[in-house]
Amino acid sequence: MTSPHLLAPPTAIITFSLMLSVPVNVSAQTEEAPSIDSPEQCALIDDGIKRLACFDSLYKPTESQAQASESAKEQAEKSAEQLAPNGKDLDAVAGNALEGDSDAGVMSALVDRYVAAEKAVFSFSGSFVGHRPTYILPVSWVKDPNESPSSPRLGSIGYDYDLEREEAKYQISFKVPLLTGILDDRTTLWFGYTQTSFWQVYNQDDSAPFRETNYEPEIFARYQTDWDIGPGRLNGVTLGFNHQSNGQSEPRSRSWNRIMGS
Repeated sequence: MTSPHLLAPPTAIITFSLMLSVPVNVSAQTEEAPSIDSPEQCALIDDGIKRLACFDSLYKPTESQAQASESAKEQAEKSAEQLAPNGKDLDAVAGNALEGDSDAGVMSALVDRYVAAEKAVFSFSGSFVGHRPTYILPVSWVKDPNESPSSPRLGSIGYDYDLEREEAKYQISFKVPLLTGILDDRTTLWFGYTQTSFWQVYNQDDSAPFRETNYEPEIFARYQTDWDIGPGRLNGVTLGFNHQSNGQSEPRSRSWNRIMGS
C-alpha cells in the first residue's frame, strides 16, 4: 500500500444524513409476564441478548463458573470452539471437498462460520471486533521519496525536513456494533475506524517525525441475504458512509467522503 502524494482541499463528494426512529413504549405493564422454566422456551427467542439472558437465568453461569475446576472450564472453551454455524461440520465439509469439486462448499462454510461469529459478538454493545487488517511493518523502503507533493490549486508543498528512504508503517482497524437488540436478526449496524501511519522512525536527525497519518471513520449497515444465484451464493450486502482525512490544515489538507457498497 502506498500513500497518496497529491494534495487537495477538503472535498465532500456525497453528503447525506441518516435518521433512525425507534419507537418507545411508555405504557405501564398491567399483566405480569409468564415465567420461563425450560431451555426450549429460551431457544424460541429471536433477539440474541434476550435469548442469552434467558439461558443465563436458567443455568446461572456465575455460580457454575465459581464451582467448576479450571480443567472443566478449559474443556468447555475448547468444545465451544468446535461449534459450527447452522449445524455444519467444517472438517467434514473440507473432507468431502477432496473427493470432488475443490470448493465443494468449503468457502460457504467458512463464510457461514465468520457470519455466525460476528453475529454472536453483535449481541453485546461495546464489543470491539477486527475490521480491516491490523499490522506493524517495521521497515518499508522507497527508492525516490516525493519531497515536494503538489496539487493543481496549491502547487508544490515541501516538507520541513528531509525524507529518509526507510520508514515504518502501521495500521489499526476495528468496528463496534450499534443498536444491538433493536434490529432484526439479519441486519447489523456498525461503526468502524481505521488509522494508517507512515513513520520516519529512522530519521533521528529530525526527531523521527510522522510523514503522514490517515484517519478513516465510517458507519455501515449489513444485511444477511443468503441468496443462491446461479453457481454462486450472495451471503450479504453492505452499505455505508466513509470519511478519510490526514487531519492537516491547508496547504497539506486532504480529505474526502464516500458512500461504499459491497
